[in-house]
Amino acid sequence: MQSENRKPAWRRFVTLQVALGFLVLTVTGLVMFFWPPRAGGAAAHFSLLGLGRHGWEDLHITFSFLFLAAVSLHLWLNRRALFGYFGRRAPRLRISVEALVSALLGLLLVGGTLLLA
Repeated sequence: MQSENRKPAWRRFVTLQVALGFLVLTVTGLVMFFWPPRAGGAAAHFSLLGLGRHGWEDLHITFSFLFLAAVSLHLWLNRRALFGYFGRRAPRLRISVEALVSALLGLLLVGGTLLLA
């Protein structure tokens, strides 16, 4: 294998890992969100695809670590393109509408989660 072909192979692998991690985290997150309450009775013995509540939580946490590692590696492998978006020299601080809306949405979600917890 030539060195020129090595980077795209790594990029494909990491991109697939990011996609797989996102898919599994979405499914496990939805399963845990819609899981029956922890009240006694039938809900205490409920399982889905052979996994109980703790099994789904363990799967979610394990794939969270895989996802974070894959995203970190993805950012590292694509750092030149990422830095290209920001320019070579330090520009004046200009915040786009998209960045502002994204930041406000993130703050709203974090704040709402903390207030409702």
